[in-house]
Amino acid sequence: MLSLLKSSDITLLEIETNLVDAVWGSERPPRPTNPVRMLGIEFSGKSVKDKLAIMREDMTLENAETLVVSELDEIACKYEYCYSVKLKHVCAWVKNVNSKTGLLNLRGTDLPEAPTFFAFAILTHTEIELFIEDVKLSDEIKGTLINETDATISFSPYQTILDRLKIRVGRNLTNYM
Repeated sequence: MLSLLKSSDITLLEIETNLVDAVWGSERPPRPTNPVRMLGIEFSGKSVKDKLAIMREDMTLENAETLVVSELDEIACKYEYCYSVKLKHVCAWVKNVNSKTGLLNLRGTDLPEAPTFFAFAILTHTEIELFIEDVKLSDEIKGTLINETDATISFSPYQTILDRLKIRVGRNLTNYM
């Protein structure tokens, strides 16, 4: 894409103000804090442990150190698409894991008519960090995820994803959340 832009004399300019935020102004409603629920393997098709192993195998094949899960349905719903965007040593990509639900076998109700919830995840070969508001996860779900990931999962506030990515990428990123 960058080569197309360079050859067409088109320049992308960074803007200081998020235009969506400007339109919302002070009337933007807060993000929902509805609790998520865990699906059993009879509905999800594979355990979280198995899905993480598959994703890590795919990361190895792609020479990726890190998977950034950023779409609502990637964490909560079925994968359908595969794409790759590489930034330095960070590779953000999604791959079909042949299951009925997403990476962590969770469902939410943050959006009407969709079983999704607001969250991000960063997966490496040795750990996974879930960025989600703490109020959404019961102690039981946290315990299940800790067990399913062999205690390699950590939980961070939703809004801290950008700071974590800046550390991983090692350069400035712009927040459009």
